[in-house]
Amino acid sequence: MNLKNYDICIKTALATIAECKRVLGLTTNRYSLSIAIALLTLVALPEAAKLAPIRPVVAVQGEVAFTLTDLAGAEMLDVADNGKFAVIVGADTATLVEIKNKSLELKGTWTLTETYLPTGSTAAELTSVSISPDGSYALISIKDNDDANLDTFNEKPGKVVAIALPSLKVLGQVTVGRGPDSVAI
Repeated sequence: MNLKNYDICIKTALATIAECKRVLGLTTNRYSLSIAIALLTLVALPEAAKLAPIRPVVAVQGEVAFTLTDLAGAEMLDVADNGKFAVIVGADTATLVEIKNKSLELKGTWTLTETYLPTGSTAAELTSVSISPDGSYALISIKDNDDANLDTFNEKPGKVVAIALPSLKVLGQVTVGRGPDSVAI
């Protein structure tokens, strides 16, 4: 948006705000700032869009280089910041995948065992994963999936397990609230 269009947008927005305040009977200063901000958001953004329409997103096209199958009900994944590997989670399995130039290679799996089930649960599922910025570990969220608990609305607190990468050895675990459905570092 050039400076002339910006000035037109602001003047139109301010005139509209003044009219809205007049119609609503807002004359005291204590309402002016919050109302002005709200109205500026409602008025200026659509006005700006008329003057400088949002440009379409540029699509990147490519080809599928390789596909993995049998990833135990893959639900979520995270790719390491360096782009060299990914951890894919779903059902009761976390899978470490090495990303090469034109291929993907399974490097190992970690399977949920009774030791890492939420306390008081007989079944659970891996719902999310997040790889540390340095790629040395991943956090995996584990949610109660015991039908008896879910049917009675008595879902047990879930867990977050830290696993070392690339060894997939458990570094530790912590009990968290109900769920969890996602995790981030």
